[in-house]
Amino acid sequence: ILVIYGSIHLKEIGSRVSNAGLYADYYVPPGNEYITLEGEPSNEVEKAFFAYEQRQYESAIVAFNNLEIEQMNIGIDFYKAICYAEIDNPNKAINLLSRIKRFESDYAAKAYWYLALFQMRKENDPQAIMNLQDFIELTQDQEWRQKAIELLKILMDKPEKGNK
Repeated sequence: ILVIYGSIHLKEIGSRVSNAGLYADYYVPPGNEYITLEGEPSNEVEKAFFAYEQRQYESAIVAFNNLEIEQMNIGIDFYKAICYAEIDNPNKAINLLSRIKRFESDYAAKAYWYLALFQMRKENDPQAIMNLQDFIELTQDQEWRQKAIELLKILMDKPEKGNK
């Protein structure tokens, strides 16, 4: 009975909720798992992540861009993508995350999650659904998998006219 009620309840939510509301409910910027900061930042990487942790996203982007990195750094690009989303530039965030998801790394599953959210924010439900499905396959975190399954059900139960 609870399963049936839950399905009906999710279907009702999906038919009346906006993508902006879903985004607000599910989006949380990830904490810095790249480096541990202690005290004042002493190098450029620390300065970039210090700005990120202080939610000074524009300063963080500048600092990330100033890093002299010869090759793509998936971790730095991941956090830079989050910064772009935070300053209301989801297109740049999507471009960075789309590159990240192609690599086998600890950031690949996270890239799919945030891609889904940013695509949903842009009212691109089909892309959000595809990224959620990929996230569900890749993630090892059961709590996040459950959140993704819940969000996927809501998006899939939305009326077709709501998808763009």
